[in-house]
Amino acid sequence: MAEYDAIVVGSGFGATVAVSHLAERGMKVLMLERGTWWQTPAHLGVPPTGGPPPLPEWARNQDPPHPVQYWPRPDHEEGLIDLLASIRHRHNRDGLYVYSRFDECDIVSASGVGGGSLIYSNATLQPDSKVLGQIGLDLTDADYAAALKWTTDRRGVLNKVITKIPLPKSRDVMNLGAEDYLYLDRARVHRKAAAAVSQKRGINPPAAWTPLDLAIAEYHEDGLGNADVNKRHTFCERQGRCVLGCLPQARHTLNKTLYRGWLSDPAKGVELRSLSEVRDVTKADGGYTVTYRDHWTADGDEKMVTAPMLFLGAGTLGTNEILLRSREHGLALSDEVGRRFSTNGNFGGFCVDTADTVQSTRGPINTCHADFELSSGQIMIEYPEYVRAYREHGGAHPRRARAGRRVLRVGAPGALRDRDASRLGRQGDPGPPSLPAAYPGHLRGGRLSHRSGGGRQHLLLQLHGAGPGKRTLPARRR
Repeated sequence: MAEYDAIVVGSGFGATVAVSHLAERGMKVLMLERGTWWQTPAHLGVPPTGGPPPLPEWARNQDPPHPVQYWPRPDHEEGLIDLLASIRHRHNRDGLYVYSRFDECDIVSASGVGGGSLIYSNATLQPDSKVLGQIGLDLTDADYAAALKWTTDRRGVLNKVITKIPLPKSRDVMNLGAEDYLYLDRARVHRKAAAAVSQKRGINPPAAWTPLDLAIAEYHEDGLGNADVNKRHTFCERQGRCVLGCLPQARHTLNKTLYRGWLSDPAKGVELRSLSEVRDVTKADGGYTVTYRDHWTADGDEKMVTAPMLFLGAGTLGTNEILLRSREHGLALSDEVGRRFSTNGNFGGFCVDTADTVQSTRGPINTCHADFELSSGQIMIEYPEYVRAYREHGGAHPRRARAGRRVLRVGAPGALRDRDASRLGRQGDPGPPSLPAAYPGHLRGGRLSHRSGGGRQHLLLQLHGAGPGKRTLPARRR
């Protein structure tokens, strides 16, 4: 008889939803996650009472103890080195950021308990029905409502964070009138730019500018939002660190959901093994056998576990890679595996020398979006700020940094690199091959440079789109 009713590979969005439904049915579940736990190094001044112990305390008291890493704090030179040390590669299995290179684009994803929720930009969007129809997904408003309820119940209340301070519910954030100075600068400039572009290009109806629903705690004076924030004793401090790790613990990341919901209580029947890298899957009598490398307790030795049910929730890239390896080991799968998929990510581009100067690292990494309906299709432009965030949190002026002045070169799609990032490692340690500055889409030619002061702005825009993809196994182990 199998020890577990189900095995769930991964611990991000898909995996956590699967665990929630399996646990509700009283099933015994094993989760296998290749990454480790990540936690803020900061402490709440007045932590909430009740509930499970703090995650680091719980992890330390397990047998064996769970490994825990802490968010880097790149607000000085050594902190920037810690950020680079958070990139996962074959010599750093507990790194957070996974940088995958392809012919036409490079992709940044996460490796840790909580999956992509650890580094994504917090946005929750209802897919456009026309877009869903193009890819053959017949999802309804009721489906989205069910997903939204799961998010609210299991993670927390969604909030629109586009102002410098939390506003009372009596204020309409879409119309602040003479007090529009309360908007975060980049939200206000984004709204202004969307209207200007619509008018200049004759786009009718004009692009719809909308604050994003964010999985972030925000202060509310009463109601459900007040109850939610008082359970946490924290809310968004507008630090602009979302992809680096939220120091005040305001983001609704899935490591918190898994810990509070199931892992902190053994009676819930969910077990998680971190630093467990799944290699392949084979059919077994009455189920599936999963082979994984145990980097937690066995120094990378291969182990096997079998269960009647298997759920692959290792992310788009991770799941495809596992399936491709499994096919090589004899699992009967279609030749279409690894083809025609989307990462659900964004294409990145730059706006250089914007007309209005903004403090682009204040506020959540993403605040609002504008939908443009064009004859060629729909384009959604969000306004995150990765490049400037890394620069400003880096602390030291680039010209005084160890690597000297950093220059970003834009070449063919997928070729955007910070050429000096690999030299920022400690002396004698070349570090990873490069630090991704963005997820490039259609960028060609030219040169962009980092500068401080003078009002010069480099704004990274996310352009949402989906298209065919192809995943092949790497030639060498990574």
